Amino acid sequence: AEDDAICGNLNDDGLLVEPEYYVPIIPMTLVNGSAGIGTGWASNIPNYNPRDVIKLLQAKLKSEDYDVTLKPWYNGFKGLIEYKSDKILVHGIISKVKNDDLSFMITELPIGWWTSDYKLFLESLLDQGILTSFKEYHTTTDVAFLVTFDSKETVAKLYQEGFHFTLKLTSSLSISNMVLYDAQGHIKHYATPEEILNDFYVVRLAKYKERKCHLEAKLQEECKRLYNQVRFISEVNQDVLDIRNKEKSAIVKQLVSRGYDSLITKSKPKKDDDQDEEETKVNCDLNYEYLLTMRIQRMTKEIAEKYEAQYNAKQKELDLLKAMTIQDLWLTDLDVLLEQLDIHFNLYSEDETKSKGQIKMPSIGEAIPIFYQVEGFKSSIIKSKVKMEQDAKKAKLEDVKESDKIVKSESEIKKEPKKMKSEKRLN
Repeated sequence: AEDDAICGNLNDDGLLVEPEYYVPIIPMTLVNGSAGIGTGWASNIPNYNPRDVIKLLQAKLKSEDYDVTLKPWYNGFKGLIEYKSDKILVHGIISKVKNDDLSFMITELPIGWWTSDYKLFLESLLDQGILTSFKEYHTTTDVAFLVTFDSKETVAKLYQEGFHFTLKLTSSLSISNMVLYDAQGHIKHYATPEEILNDFYVVRLAKYKERKCHLEAKLQEECKRLYNQVRFISEVNQDVLDIRNKEKSAIVKQLVSRGYDSLITKSKPKKDDDQDEEETKVNCDLNYEYLLTMRIQRMTKEIAEKYEAQYNAKQKELDLLKAMTIQDLWLTDLDVLLEQLDIHFNLYSEDETKSKGQIKMPSIGEAIPIFYQVEGFKSSIIKSKVKMEQDAKKAKLEDVKESDKIVKSESEIKKEPKKMKSEKRLN
């Protein structure tokens, strides 16, 4: 809300609408991630931990060294995210069910796999006869597939070729295609997430400077208003300022001569028909309406004391603001955000704990370790989609040939009696 006045709203046919762009206190494109495609370019940015982003910003604001590389992070993900050569690999989790050599529990899918999509993949394994069954034990926060294989031979091959590879429990993330619009609206390619953060830092810091100037001016105006209201009430009650039975122009002259502050108007007031040139000159660009329109019931000692207390509070707030740098303002906001993040993640952990007790699952052992395969390796267990389509076509052709044979044999049987009748006639 404090940035509303400095964001600069767009004008849509005379109507002020949303700002050209918002400037949050952390780069949300790194927190939420993004993926998209446009004419001649595409973009793919993973999610990053907001706490790590905040720590990097705090270090920059304090001019401290913080030698930490931002790494992809997804809230609630229990699998493994690791850098391997030029790729970022993401692994799900599969564990063996205790006292059952053919059953395994998948308790985490790689980033990008929905449970509905993975269910279709498991159904394809059922069609191939690799699985005899699978069951679902999902909660609101966790995924859980219980899969049962057809034989110990299949399980043995899975241990050799790798469960994660064969069951598609490993995927990859890319950070080589991070493309965004910069503050000038130009498309820009970023090599690292830190580059995105550095560009954001420059824009956001400039906005904090604008915010500080705006807030100081606003507080000074409020202090000016409250101070003059307290003074006006006191001087009227003490008969120092005489406003009874006086024309408005005469009162304004008194306020000007006694050094009361006016609120500067953006445009000059229109001249009334019964207003002379001197009165117009006095009122030009001056606004004492905040004093002249005060009601009688607000001209009391109690109201004056109330305004004075408000003035002291606003003046203290202004002094504190002037003593702070723009870096201090940003650091204060980041501290508040960290507190709110802690509250949010604690609530998420509580929900996760509650959901675990809702469904009773089979007991599982330790997670099966990840087995890496060379690029281009093909599983000997799972048939490729092309091979499955070829097998289906071949089976269909065989069915057609078999039906043709049946039709042919039936036609030959029908012809046989006719042949016997013709032989009898000859005899």
